[in-house]
Amino acid sequence: MTRLLLSAWLLLSGLGFLLPAHAQQQGLARVVVLSTSLVSPARVVRLQAAAREAGLPLQVLSASQDSPEALAAAIDGAGLLVIDAPHISVAQAAAARFGDAISRSAVPYVLVGEFALVAKGRTTAAAPLAAERGVDAAWAERLREFWRFAGTANLGASMKALRQPGRLDGLPDPVPLPLAGIYHPGWPRVETEVAAVERLPGNGTVAIAVNSATVTGDDTGWLDALIASLEARGLRAYAFYGPRQQKDLFFRMTHDGERRVADAIVNASLVFSPNERKAELERIGLPVLQTLPSLAMDATQWAQSRDGLAQTDIAAYYSPSELAGMTDPMLVSARDATTGTLQPLPAQIEAVAAKAAALLRLQRTPPAERRVAMLVYNYPPGEANFGASFLNVPRSVNNMLAAMKSAGYVAELPGTDALIAQVQATMRAYYPTGQGDGLQPLLDKDLADTLPLSDYLAWFRALPQETQRRIESYWGPPEKSTMLRAVAGGPAFVIPRVRFGNVVVLRQPPRFEPGTQVVGKAEQVYHRSAVPLSHGYLATYLWLRKRFGASAVVHVGTHGTVEWSAGKERGLSVQDDPLLALGDLPNVYPYIMDNLGEATTAKRRGRATMVSHSTPMFAPAGFRPGVQEMHERMHEWETLSLGPVKTALEKRLTAEFAEHRYDRDLGWTPARIRADFAGFIAVLHPYLDELAQTAQPLGLATFGQAPDAQRRRMTILQILGKPLVEALDEDIDEAFLIDAKNVAGSRPARWVEQALADAQAASAMGKTAADRQKLLELAARARKLDDVLAHNEEIEGLLTALDGRYLKSSYGGDPVRNPDSLPTGRNLYGFDPSRVPTRTAWDTGVAAMDAWIAQHAKTHAGKPPEKIAFTLWAGEASRHQGVLESQAFYAMGVRPRWDEGGRMAGIEIIPASQLKRPRIDVLVSVTGSYRDQFPAVMRWLDEAVQQVAALREPGNAVALHSEAMARKLSAEGATASEAQRWSTARVFSNEQGSYGAGLEEAALASDVWKNQQRGGGDAQMAQLYMDRMGHAYGKGLDGAVRPGAYAGNLAQVDAALMARSSNLYGVLTNDDPFQYLGGIAQAVRHLTGKDPALYVQNLRDGAEVRTDTAAGAIAREMQTRYLHPQWIEAQKAEGYSGTLQVLKTAQFLWGWQVTAPQAVRQDQWQSLHDVYVRDRYRLGTREWLEGDNRAAFAQTLERMLDAVRLNYWKPDAATRRELAQAYAQAVRATGLREPNAGVQRFVQAELAPAPVSPRPQPAVTPVVVQAPAPAAVSEPAPAPDGPRPVFGLKLEQTPADAPPPKAGEAAVLRLWMVLGAALLLVFGAAMQWRRGRAAA
Repeated sequence: MTRLLLSAWLLLSGLGFLLPAHAQQQGLARVVVLSTSLVSPARVVRLQAAAREAGLPLQVLSASQDSPEALAAAIDGAGLLVIDAPHISVAQAAAARFGDAISRSAVPYVLVGEFALVAKGRTTAAAPLAAERGVDAAWAERLREFWRFAGTANLGASMKALRQPGRLDGLPDPVPLPLAGIYHPGWPRVETEVAAVERLPGNGTVAIAVNSATVTGDDTGWLDALIASLEARGLRAYAFYGPRQQKDLFFRMTHDGERRVADAIVNASLVFSPNERKAELERIGLPVLQTLPSLAMDATQWAQSRDGLAQTDIAAYYSPSELAGMTDPMLVSARDATTGTLQPLPAQIEAVAAKAAALLRLQRTPPAERRVAMLVYNYPPGEANFGASFLNVPRSVNNMLAAMKSAGYVAELPGTDALIAQVQATMRAYYPTGQGDGLQPLLDKDLADTLPLSDYLAWFRALPQETQRRIESYWGPPEKSTMLRAVAGGPAFVIPRVRFGNVVVLRQPPRFEPGTQVVGKAEQVYHRSAVPLSHGYLATYLWLRKRFGASAVVHVGTHGTVEWSAGKERGLSVQDDPLLALGDLPNVYPYIMDNLGEATTAKRRGRATMVSHSTPMFAPAGFRPGVQEMHERMHEWETLSLGPVKTALEKRLTAEFAEHRYDRDLGWTPARIRADFAGFIAVLHPYLDELAQTAQPLGLATFGQAPDAQRRRMTILQILGKPLVEALDEDIDEAFLIDAKNVAGSRPARWVEQALADAQAASAMGKTAADRQKLLELAARARKLDDVLAHNEEIEGLLTALDGRYLKSSYGGDPVRNPDSLPTGRNLYGFDPSRVPTRTAWDTGVAAMDAWIAQHAKTHAGKPPEKIAFTLWAGEASRHQGVLESQAFYAMGVRPRWDEGGRMAGIEIIPASQLKRPRIDVLVSVTGSYRDQFPAVMRWLDEAVQQVAALREPGNAVALHSEAMARKLSAEGATASEAQRWSTARVFSNEQGSYGAGLEEAALASDVWKNQQRGGGDAQMAQLYMDRMGHAYGKGLDGAVRPGAYAGNLAQVDAALMARSSNLYGVLTNDDPFQYLGGIAQAVRHLTGKDPALYVQNLRDGAEVRTDTAAGAIAREMQTRYLHPQWIEAQKAEGYSGTLQVLKTAQFLWGWQVTAPQAVRQDQWQSLHDVYVRDRYRLGTREWLEGDNRAAFAQTLERMLDAVRLNYWKPDAATRRELAQAYAQAVRATGLREPNAGVQRFVQAELAPAPVSPRPQPAVTPVVVQAPAPAAVSEPAPAPDGPRPVFGLKLEQTPADAPPPKAGEAAVLRLWMVLGAALLLVFGAAMQWRRGRAAA
């Protein structure tokens, strides 16, 4: 239990000894109550009060806090022991802990079990404890009834029974409480028939599920407040309870026979069998809102807390309810420290009632009258970009609009191209150029709406003063917002949006208002950790709720920003930023199925109903062009005898290895290959096997669109994998060593096609009876997979959520690793954090760590690492279920201890004799979402460090490092206790309620680095990383910061490790890998001048763990995706959205480049240039990138040019100029609104012609011409200090008195004049075309 409950128990236990004088005089036998964790403190308070009133000496002990020795002392001489165990689980726990002490005594006792059993006249026993001992069984049964049935009469009767143990004479009959009942505060008794509900007034009915203890313990204050709040909204409300084991309890309590009585459910009960409850809720079909109590904090403590919900309550109140499909967890009550009752939190209760009312409005409003807002995410940053993780957002939005129109919504279908153009037009307003107002034209074109400032002020000034102060202390008063314009005679917020009937599509507002004067670019990048939502951001959501009148909001794709804004980690307050913005809007969130960690954050902090969408389909990567032939020549070489032919082939193959960069991938020089050609072949062959078998994602997903048959077959091939290949008697290492375009014709692929057409014929391809049987089973599975892939439920899921109905829940993951996550269109839930690590994960982790330590030692002079930094992510933990965590424990020589349910219950030290190696120190860096979702794992890791640091063993790096840090802290003035605690701090994360390392923006903002050179941002970025991620967690820390604590740990790190367990997400698919693993590397390099060894553990195949260097992981991903024609063609088919994937590749490679330069090679930049700018494979890549999203192409080129500018990549002169020219042309064509100033200056210098004469008056002078904004009619002059790219040449007259040029100079001059004239013609033509386009 928590500190609050401990204090309450001490108080209550103390009250048990304050015996009335008349009780002592009467010589009544003392009664001891052993109260278990599920008994509410309010119940204990009432017992104490009733005992004092009855003159009964009563002592209460806590099964959670008191020891067996304390119980033994208490029952010594007592007349009776009552064991209050409302559930068999706590009865068994109490018996296990206190059974021996009770058995050794002679005290009579009664075990009072759960209400449902007592109501049925049944008893509870938990070995070695019986149901009762030393008392009459009939008397014991009567006491149990008094004890469990609610009401003052029963409570008083229980005191009378305790005064006469074992005697029934004179005891009243109990006032019965139904086993299952329906409660309303206005009724004189608990009802048993649902029909009674219909006598209540109201239009629309909400049923509230509660624990029976709420009623039996008379702790209904918060419940009465919730019912009153619902009734104030014109709704009918009632509560129900019943046996947890009753599988149809919710159905029976919401239906009169088969007729449904309720329209929505609010759940306030514990969910003990979530899969059974899930099946029942699917049958009912009603939305279920989840409420939470704060058992560990009173109302004031909760309001001031940063974590919101105690970590001990996560497993009980979040995970089971989410599995069952319940949504929108809202904390509504807090334990009163004095009375023990759950006190209502009025504002929180109002929020639940408002959300329930909003869902009922959705149900009652016909689709034609509903108004829906769709928010898209401006990612990657840039005025032309909106996308989501592996989702084609424009096509998805178009599909959603079409489906909604078919369902009766008033929705227009713009088509994908028109939608892109209109959304881009609204987004440009968020990227002001200083050359005219970007908002007013949107109003003129009906691409924006308004919210009067007076409306916003009426809402904002009604907020609590502390909330107003928090926002205004950063942003100033609302009147200062940059989104305000004069409209209809008064100031109003301008809200860019595109209207398609009753549906609007708009960019989710930026965290920083455009043109804000609060901070400059550098400050925005480096100081945004806990920035509150701006007035413009809040005004946008207020407009959605109040002016537009949205019935629901749809956040399109993974992921937006509102759920990551400032506030508590869990159990949010309505004054936290996410809830301030969303209010009571039903939030429907289409989200990728393979990102459970961040989906969980969106559910818990964004009040969202998740609608899972598919990943892209997969195929074996096969070979890039030319590799199949090279591989065949490798086999040919193996068959040749020594001689000139074999020598010549070796020379040719060596050149091909270099052409495909395999030598560099594997760390071999050409000289080493020549010296040991056979050795290289032995290493290269398994590498080629691995590359060819890699699951390559093909394109993007489109919401609601089933993949074509070919892609489904390739995905099924990947899912069936090795078992299929072996049943076909094929060699898995050779099956896909062919050109990618030939994989569809391979024998395994042809088998899948056959299996889908004729399972029996496909099974006949097996050589043996066993193989044929296996193939028949695989064929049946293939057909099921194809059916579920061909008929996803995404559109149905979206429309169900928009109807305000229950959406089926599902676990996630990529379909190759977890095909059970299909079909999509389900409400995602994550893994139970109390089960991390699982026993299976532990076994896998131990083997992986042993192998990796040996691997590391081979490349580090035989030395294992002394300190490993682990970066832990919620999404990864949900997939691998604790493999990486197991390695952190095992590195220290600690193993988990699990309870009977498979939950981690403690740790134990592995003896040195068993470990057989020195203990390795750890540093555990966890993301913000991990901190929120897995605090128990963090607590056990912290406990493990403290225990191992106390061991005095040779080579114990944990102890040695802790002692060194303690000495340093003491020298800096820390007290002995402070030095001891902080010396063992190893678990670090963001500040509570804050997220992200901040390095993505810092990496892109290279133009604000203090030193414009290679590594010039290291100091700033390292400090940013340490500031953001340097908050310590563990016993007594709770996110505290101490100067130098995180840096001191980082300085000891010599290796760092992250995991990838998804077939979709790699090291270049998002910014997290370079922000967290690269961030560690950059900080260590800044502190020590040395690069730590970086590793990426591949956990995609649980049976075969592979640990690779970060450089190796990047190389593999480049080979199998971004430089692979099959991947490129699939992205090209995605059109506009595919261009964003290329941009992200360049940006994330850049992120690795600046954080961990040793992980990125120069030739990888060259390869990107060759493939995308020079179109190496003749796929039309450049035309696609320039045609579908030229602004994004300019940003892609900007990353390449930055690598050149800052000396990370040194290409030849032709490449430099080609890049500069392509960039200048793209910027000129698009008017790129937020260019990198450093890159622009670099391009200017690159394109400036060499002077033709040393004299100061050259015949032709290059002059900078600033790129005009897209809507500009005339070309503006450049800003004096702004970016100055060269976009044209201005011809200036040669002075009359200049001497005539020499012949050579004259030729050069004429050439420059012709060139300049041509450029001016081109530029003029371009301007005319753009003016015409603008006019159109």
